[in-house]
Parts: sequence; C-alpha cells; structure tokens
Amino acid sequence: MAHDDQRHVGPTLALDNATHIGSWDGLKSRFTIEEGIISTPQKSAPWPGTNNQWVIWRGADFSDFRLRVRYLLTQGDTGAFIRGVPADDASLVPGARSLHEYLQKGYQANLMVPGSGIAGMSGAQTSYGYGRNSGPIALAGEHAVTRRSGQLKRRRLSPTTPSRDAILAALAHGENTATLSVEARRHRIDLTDNDLHLNTSFDFHNLRRLSGSISIQSLNVGTAFRFSSIEVNRLGRDLADAELNRTAIDREDLEPRLVCDILQAQKRWDELAAQLKSILAADEGGDWANTMLRDVNIRRRNTQRRLARACLTNDVKSTRQIIDEVSDPALLNRLAHENVGEIGQGTFLGTPALVAATRGSLDVLKLLVENGLQISQPSGTHGFVVATGAAISNQPAILKYLLEQGCDPGSVNRYGFALLQEAARWSGPECVKMLLDAGATIDQGSSDGLSAIQLVTTASVDIKDVPNPGEDRARWIQYARSERRLEVARLLIEGGLKPDTRYGDRPSAIERAVELGDTKFAEFLKSQMK
Repeated sequence: MAHDDQRHVGPTLALDNATHIGSWDGLKSRFTIEEGIISTPQKSAPWPGTNNQWVIWRGADFSDFRLRVRYLLTQGDTGAFIRGVPADDASLVPGARSLHEYLQKGYQANLMVPGSGIAGMSGAQTSYGYGRNSGPIALAGEHAVTRRSGQLKRRRLSPTTPSRDAILAALAHGENTATLSVEARRHRIDLTDNDLHLNTSFDFHNLRRLSGSISIQSLNVGTAFRFSSIEVNRLGRDLADAELNRTAIDREDLEPRLVCDILQAQKRWDELAAQLKSILAADEGGDWANTMLRDVNIRRRNTQRRLARACLTNDVKSTRQIIDEVSDPALLNRLAHENVGEIGQGTFLGTPALVAATRGSLDVLKLLVENGLQISQPSGTHGFVVATGAAISNQPAILKYLLEQGCDPGSVNRYGFALLQEAARWSGPECVKMLLDAGATIDQGSSDGLSAIQLVTTASVDIKDVPNPGEDRARWIQYARSERRLEVARLLIEGGLKPDTRYGDRPSAIERAVELGDTKFAEFLKSQMK
C-alpha cells in the first residue's frame, strides 16, 4: 500500500499562464511564446543550424509528476520532452550541426502526423533521445522494459488493448485539439492521449534520467503545432516536504536561509528567485542572498535574456545593473557569449556580444569590454569573433572600436571565413578599407579557396532572399546585393587582388560575373585591370 506522501498530488502549476509564461526559453525564429499558448510561427525564415530545436521551461526541474497539455499538430514531428538535460553530443541529435543552449536529451512523448515520423509512422510513442541508445522505447499499445544493460523488452500493453492500427486511427485528430498526458513516477512513464492509454515504459538503464526540465520539441522548420493549457502536478512529496507535512510546520516559520536551501535542493528556480527577492526587499540575507539570486537567475537564463535585450537596444542603464549583479568579469564574459533565443537571430548571431555588434550598440559594447568581455573569444555556436557581427551588418563604428581594442583583423571563424571576406560579402567600403589598413591579409582564401574579390562578385546570388527574414536580416541582404559591391571590388583590386585570377582554382571574378549574367559588374572589373 502506498503511503500518504507517495499518493500526494501537488497543486496545479500552469506553465503558460501570466506568472510562468516568461520562463519559457527558445529561439524566437522557431517558437511563438504568448500567454496561454506556445506555437510555431506562421511565417519564419530558418537560420543556419537551427533545424531541430526545443523551447524549454526554465522555472524548475521535475522528477515525479503529471503533465497535461492541449495540442494541435498539423504538420511534422513534435513532442513533450521530460526529465531533460542539455545534450552533450550534437552528432546524436538529428538535424543538429553543433551543440548549443537549446539542444536537449531526455524522454519524449513523441507526436507525429502521417508520413513525417520515424519510418513514416504516425501517432505517439515514448522515446529516449539523444544520448545513449536513442530511439523509441514504447510504441503505441506497448508495455516496454529497458534493463540495466540496455536490453529492451516489449509486449502488448494488456489483453484488452486495441490493435496498434486502431490506436493510430484514434490518434488521427486532424484539425481537432487533443489532450496529451504524461505521468512519470521513478522508473515508470505512462502516456495517454484523450484518455486513451497509449503505452507504459519502465527504464532501469544505467543512464536513466529521474529528473530534469520540461520542454517542447520542433523537429524541423516545417513542423506546425499549438500547445496550450500546459499544466503540471508534482506527484508524491520529497523528504523536505514530507517532514514539513508530518510536523505541521509552516515553511514561513523556518529561517529564510533554510527555506532557500530547500528550494534550491528541490530545483524550484522561479520560487527560489521570488523568495530571495522578498528577503532582499526586507533588507535581510545580505551577501549570501545576493550571490544565490545571481546564480539562480543565471541558471534559469533570466540574466542572459536581460543582457540580450540591453544589447539589442543599447540600454546602458540595464547593462550596468547586470554588471553589478554578476560582479565577476569571467562570468560576464561567459554570459555575453551564450546564445539567447529571443534575440531572433537563431544560433547564427544570437549572443549578446554579437547582437551588440550587429545593432551598433557601441555604448553597451564599450561597457562590456571594460568589464570583462573578451572580444577575440569565439562567440556562440559558429565561432564568430565579435567583429564578425560588425562585418556582416556593416557597422564601421563598431568595427573601428574593436580593432582599436586589439581585435585581430585576420580572425577566421570555424568555417574558414576571415573578417575581410565577410566584410567583402556584406559590408560597405568603409569596413573593408578599415580591415585592409589594419593589416588583413588581402589574398587570404576561405575554406574552399575563394578570395574576397570572388565573394563580392557572387554576393548578388550567394546571399539569397529568404521569406520573412526579419527587419535586420532583410536590411543586410538588401545592402549586400546593392551597388556597394563596385566600390568594395575597387578597394580589393587596389589592394592587390586580380579579378582575372582563379584563386582556389575557381572561376575568376570576371568569369563568375559573366557566368551569372552580371554584365555590369563584369565590365566594371575589366575596367579596373591595369
């Protein structure tokens, strides 16, 4: 017989209400987060490396709980991830080119529409991804046990369980909203859809997860869904809550430090932050409370998002407040180089440091550099130095400042593109001349051997229009394909590049312009030859 503490069902926590919706964290270009609903945007342009993505609730971790959501899936592959932790091997995550802050591994209540799932399967399954033997644990209508060795045993859920085909037919909701329920108790996970028990899985694997975050996955940019009424109930009491219940002691009667220690051990991050703010407002706690609040705000990525917003808008006041709160140059540097989804630039230029450069937020950038930002450190997923943001977005004032601060004009990103090549593809003559004057190597080739003169020649076709690119990206694309290319090409030729030379054994700039039918540019290049 279960004890009262085991049978206990905690109060309902609505993760999408006004209080908790702000704790969801994901790429703005892939998820729309609004009070009462999380969905995929009707129109969005993908950024490089942002295919398989998660939007994560950062307010707490959960161990034993019941999750209920209303969902409408009209296209693709999604699912509710539970007991999640950051993925540590991008090669195990389909569609992920690199590790970043929004990749997860854990258990998934997997939802698919016909033809879009594993082997074309439709319906729902319980899966583990992506870290050990990734893949389905229990399919529709199954009872499954994963042994410590990893061996998986499956059988029919019960003698009265409908056939798999019948279950999949019941899951064909079409344009109708359905209710998904996931119940996790220690090693057991049960999956239910509209009160139809889909499967039960027991996981005794040595690498099993018994707690973690809740998140929602979108397998690719074609996935379309709406999640609403996202509710969680904790199941059972942990030792701290059980002891308080047994002794009838009110938590408010405990010492403030003990209350915070309990909440920290329970990984109830939002509750802990609120408790610490209350303590500090009452002028209690002192240094320990400030340090704990700093750490929990970083843990739930509140600080990173505030810093990103300040960099987007050149908000010096907010930046100073964050610097004072962090009070650690090395930590500030780390936060400034982490991806933040709400910047809206995927994991491409999605760090506070890079967005300060792309937006021309010079005052904030100077303040960050003065307080610990390392401008030569690769930032974010793609290994861009901060000056790359200035080179792509044509921000000469930012580039000038960074070069004065010691930025290497020959910096190369993980794909082999140097700053000069990025500036030639995207920026105006002022940025290009600045790099040349600073000592950038004129004939440095990209990873595939192309020189800056070849890149500026093909910018009109290589930099393509994308649907609904967003204001910043649309401006960069328009400028990159503009007449600025003529003056940039002239500077590069004056610097020593030859428009009729096949750098990297590729067609010369003149040959490529002719191939593309860009007669005006080809004639201009010929006119610059001496």
